Amino acid sequence: MLNFFAYLFTESCCFLIDCLSQHLDKKISAVNSVIGPAVKKEIEGLSNGEILLLGNLKLYKEEVANDKDFAKELSENIDILVNDAFSISHRMLASTVGIACFTRARLAGFQLERELLFLTKAISSPELPFIAVVCPILIFISQER
Repeated sequence: MLNFFAYLFTESCCFLIDCLSQHLDKKISAVNSVIGPAVKKEIEGLSNGEILLLGNLKLYKEEVANDKDFAKELSENIDILVNDAFSISHRMLASTVGIACFTRARLAGFQLERELLFLTKAISSPELPFIAVVCPILIFISQER
C-alpha cells in the first residue's frame, strides 16, 4: 500500500513541481514524508530560496490524533507558521493546532483572512435574501456489487 501512495505522490507532483518551478523560477524538490531522516536530509540539502514539498499529512494517524510529539517534530524546521487552510482550521490536527504550540510566529494567510472577512460580513450585514447551510453532513452511499 505504501508503494502505491509513493507512486501517486511522485506522479501527481511531477506536473506541480515543474509548473511551480517555472513560475517561481526556483528549484523545487519533493519527499514522500513529512518527518524523519529523509525529510531532514532533504532540508539540509536545500540552498537559500529552494523549495521542498512534503508528503501528505493525511497518511499519518498522528496527524488526526493531534499527537504532541508528531506536532513538535513537524515544527522543527519552521520559522513562521502561516495557516491558509480555512477548510480544516476548525479541526484538532497536529498540523493546525498542535504545531502552533511549538512555533514562535503564527499567522493567518490571505485566503484564511478573506474567508473570515466574508463570514463576518455575511453574519453582521447579510444581503437579502439570505440562505445559510449550517453543518452539512457528508453522506456516503455504499453500493453492493
